[in-house]
Amino acid sequence: VAHARNKYQKDFWGKMIDYTARNPYTIYPFYFGLKKYAGSSKVGLYQETFEMLRSHWASRDSLRSLTQSKQLNRRDSKHFTGYRFPRYVNDSLVFAEKSGIDQINEFVVIDREGKEKRIHRPGFYNPANISVGHGKVVWTEIIPDVRWARSNFSIIKVFDMGTGTEKMLTSKSRYFAPDLSPDVTRIVAIETDMQNQYFLVVIGEKNGDVLHRIPSPGNNYLQFPVWAADQQGIYMTALGTSGKKIMYYDLAGSAWKALFDAGSKDIAELYAGEDYLLFRGTFSGIDNIYAMDLKTNECQRVTSSRFGAFMPGLSTNGDRLIY
Repeated sequence: VAHARNKYQKDFWGKMIDYTARNPYTIYPFYFGLKKYAGSSKVGLYQETFEMLRSHWASRDSLRSLTQSKQLNRRDSKHFTGYRFPRYVNDSLVFAEKSGIDQINEFVVIDREGKEKRIHRPGFYNPANISVGHGKVVWTEIIPDVRWARSNFSIIKVFDMGTGTEKMLTSKSRYFAPDLSPDVTRIVAIETDMQNQYFLVVIGEKNGDVLHRIPSPGNNYLQFPVWAADQQGIYMTALGTSGKKIMYYDLAGSAWKALFDAGSKDIAELYAGEDYLLFRGTFSGIDNIYAMDLKTNECQRVTSSRFGAFMPGLSTNGDRLIY
């Protein structure tokens, strides 16, 4: 569709719709419309579009220098298998969510040799974020209403790697993208109520009590909240009419602050270190990891991936990036 607009004229598809509506007696009006305005068939337009894209992608790809990295996990399965939400458990173990066509989603830990071990199989959950810290895993699961088929809840669950036990921290809640605080005493999440109002919510890790419930400024759509390293505030993305921004909420001062304006570009999957805030961005046309200096708010690209880099995380001492 976009290629036809670019190559021919902006009102190309408008003319096509008019022609199709006015010439139903031809049996194949769409085909004849393409022949008239593009001189091509559906198959021809498709092949022409992808030949242009292939040429463009190949020429751009030849100019890129790619980030050198080491693959940690082993890919033994013959079927599609995905690994997401990588987080360092300690210096020798990495947590990840493993999913595939031929298996149920599960939580695994991977050692330095690439050997993995399943530690838990969660229920049907919301994939916005899985947070890991001090041997605990936090995520949200979708629980259907007992009576109403079209109604459900998004509750927070906590899994203890040491004891192998799972607990349901909230009930009848609508929380999303939880993140565990560095001292493991609080969890921040996004709440959506029945009127589609958005809130930043901080709850206690022990009992799920709500400690803070902050309305989103301008009811912007909040996503990917993460704790600052000093635990004095929370970073997140906010989507509004002007696009996406990285926002910061100061818990002590009860104040919002905009740090970075991405406009129409997508930014997601935040991770806060001591000096930098890592996130995924689409500024180059390919998803890559970027870092924002927390002192100057200046951004720089960290990875150059051929097909995309996602879900950044740092080692405990901050000297290794995992994604």
